Amino acid sequence: MRLTLVRHGRPDEGHAARPHDPPLRADGRRQAEAVATLLADEGVTAIVASPLLRAHETALPLARRLSLTIRTVDGWAEADRHVQHYRSTETLRALGDAEWLRFLDDPV
Repeated sequence: MRLTLVRHGRPDEGHAARPHDPPLRADGRRQAEAVATLLADEGVTAIVASPLLRAHETALPLARRLSLTIRTVDGWAEADRHVQHYRSTETLRALGDAEWLRFLDDPV
């Protein structure tokens, strides 16, 4: 058995209706499609994702191509799952060393 881990595509961090669990941005959807293209012929037999919208939307193109359902595992959500406003690691790094170090010390 082989396990392939895929990080979710780029989320829309400024999404007004879902700031805590944003959907993918347009480039994040393109990333999800690219992952589906890369993995389509790799013998994938199961797709598992966290309950977060960005994870589900990342898994969806591959699931559609392979006619598989996405199994959601609640415990696989990120540590900051219950924050009011999601921030990617890229955004946190761009905020400077102090914010990045604070996140590394306590991701929640």
